[in-house]
Amino acid sequence: MESALSVAAGFAELDPRWRNRFRGSRLLFLPGGRWQVPVIRVAQQMGLVVICVDGTPDAPGFLVADEAIQVPLQDVASLVRIGRERRIDAVMTEQTDFAVPLVAQVAAELGLKGLPPDVARAATHKGRMRECAAAAGIRQPAFRLCGSVDEAIRAVAELGIPAFCKPADGQSSRGVSRIDEASNSTIEEGFERARAASQIGETIFEQFIEGTEATVEGFVVDGRPTTLAISDKEHYADLPGVARTLTWPGNFSPDVAERIARASEAMVRALGIPFGITHGEFLIDAQGEPWLVEMAARGGGTRIPSHIVPAVCGFEPTPALIAILLGDTPEVVVTQARAAQLRFLRLPPGKRILGFPNLTELQQIPGVLEIAFNEAVGERVPAVQDDRSRHGYVIVSADNAAAARALGERIERELIVDTSD
Repeated sequence: MESALSVAAGFAELDPRWRNRFRGSRLLFLPGGRWQVPVIRVAQQMGLVVICVDGTPDAPGFLVADEAIQVPLQDVASLVRIGRERRIDAVMTEQTDFAVPLVAQVAAELGLKGLPPDVARAATHKGRMRECAAAAGIRQPAFRLCGSVDEAIRAVAELGIPAFCKPADGQSSRGVSRIDEASNSTIEEGFERARAASQIGETIFEQFIEGTEATVEGFVVDGRPTTLAISDKEHYADLPGVARTLTWPGNFSPDVAERIARASEAMVRALGIPFGITHGEFLIDAQGEPWLVEMAARGGGTRIPSHIVPAVCGFEPTPALIAILLGDTPEVVVTQARAAQLRFLRLPPGKRILGFPNLTELQQIPGVLEIAFNEAVGERVPAVQDDRSRHGYVIVSADNAAAARALGERIERELIVDTSD
């Protein structure tokens, strides 16, 4: 099942110019998580045969792919063997960081188009990413890579309080802590949490910058980045690292929006990303200056490239990326300027879900693109700890940001959730 409960309405069909364009081509795709399902479907609409690989037996992508293979994704040799045996024409991932270096390695060994492995590593390792930004003169927080508690304690002494501690290779706010006191026990707790969430056991401590967070969605062709959409992001008051809403276009003046776009494009060039979808995050300070949080060589999660970017600007990043992998050079053309909101839903923790009585009614409201939940009827609602443990979301589109915000608020306000103890 793609998600515990998902209802989509009003999402535009794939542009006819992409449909069946690569009929018979074979795509090795990984992993097969819920955010990857729309990408698999787009590839199939473009005519590709999709071989999905995931390390788990019940990956959602297995239900929609043409062939499903369970293999540990870190087993690059097996991925290369599968690619050779299936005579694949392209290999890709989307909306997840950990697979980006793996796909780069597989593409390099098979002689297929892919990110250079060193670029893939720089785009997924926060320490290397910040080193690239520093070399390019991009404004960013001071940082320290820490491999031990002693190094973490020294880092906090140098960076000051508050500070952020993160896995060096993390995503979705997993393992992220804000350090608000300089006690050794607090620092050690943050360090251990970050290290446990890191696949490589590395952490990074960063200077705290006060500001409004912005996300930047972009696309790169032949090393030339184009900014497609900029949002502002609001966080939960009790979970400062967890996003509550993203709204496009962001509430920034035209001058500040231009600074954000230029900073994002400069960071893409600093990393050397030659093609594909990019997702940047910046903090905008009181003077309107952007500070780099991170830059990814993939789309943002929660349907941002598959649903939100096309709704906002009219350009479809997913088929354009697939086309590049298969030898095309797509033109990046923005055809509209609309608004959207991604609003995360929070249900009563500890309660058992009995149903969503008015869900069908809400999804029929014009402008609602999708409503989805992580927990199914009959399951208990867990506490929210990071981005991945949020309970659900709604995606809406509208003519302007104010209307998008109002519609998102309406859905959250009117949604009925029947629960029991």
